[in-house]
Amino acid sequence: MRILAQFRAEDGFQQGLDELRQFFAEHSLLPVEDPEENVQVVKQLVEDMSEQDRHRFQRTVRHVAMDPIGGTVLSVSELPERHLLIRLRHSTLQSLMPCGHSLIDDVLRAHGPQGSEKFELHACEVRERGNHEGFLQGSWVGGESNFLRFLTAQRRAWFIIALFIAGLVLEIVFSLWQTTSDGGQLMLRLGAPMLVSSLVLILERLAQWRDQRDPRLRWTTNTGRHQIDPFAISPNGDG
Repeated sequence: MRILAQFRAEDGFQQGLDELRQFFAEHSLLPVEDPEENVQVVKQLVEDMSEQDRHRFQRTVRHVAMDPIGGTVLSVSELPERHLLIRLRHSTLQSLMPCGHSLIDDVLRAHGPQGSEKFELHACEVRERGNHEGFLQGSWVGGESNFLRFLTAQRRAWFIIALFIAGLVLEIVFSLWQTTSDGGQLMLRLGAPMLVSSLVLILERLAQWRDQRDPRLRWTTNTGRHQIDPFAISPNGDG
């Protein structure tokens, strides 16, 4: 399983790589210093690449790292126009995704559009072994910033609003009227639960809105768009 993430480094490749090394270390992805170990890591990274892609990878790779405990391996390749490509690889998706997601998310929180703006995520995808098309697409997006739009985006919201208005009207009208009739007392008793229930639902939606409005790395199933072609060769490029 592989995660490929292509970034544009505002300050150039080398400075971008220096920034990324700090995040690699925080996620236990340590530089591979031993030559023999380096060969083994590179072998994992290029395992199912075509011969042409393997040659291009060897020309562009500038950094190799691995997690000695988790087993995830990583490489950073230099691409034209201040772009760089991060490859993360592990045999299982269950081990790859937590590491890859948290790494990319942390980089963009610190240096993405809402941070220092040193990095822009150009493309990001997850691929299966031997498959040259991603089945998951990653993007750095924020949610709805306007609470009213978020609240009314679902059909259920109109029921909540109607319940709130009805409860409020019943409470105000029949409290001011001070009716003693059975019907008036019934309406007054109905008003409070309706008002409280609607307020609980509105507060629940408020909590959901506050949670989703912050930018984060989000994954969606592949729609056939934004496929990464790291070396601008055939669509079947890269492994």
